[in-house]
Amino acid sequence: MGLQRRRCSNDYCVHNVLASRCFCNGGMSALTQEQFDEILKDLQVDKDSTNAAKRKLISAKDDRPSAQTIGYIGIIITGFLIFIYLSFFVS
Repeated sequence: MGLQRRRCSNDYCVHNVLASRCFCNGGMSALTQEQFDEILKDLQVDKDSTNAAKRKLISAKDDRPSAQTIGYIGIIITGFLIFIYLSFFVS
């Protein structure tokens, strides 16, 4: 995250690491620890609720003929290998 807590006078302030600027020195009043914690809590995002996290778990449909052919070949080879493996136990 781009925010860090720093000591300004006797209070805490929000320091923006990316802008290399402390907000309490930039004209805003210093924040207390409780105010800082509340702002930080409001800015935090649940990683599991982002679109990127949801898209990781969803398989996208691929209509390309080459992708479908490779999928069918994989199913046939897997089925053939299972058939050979099971045929050794039957005989």
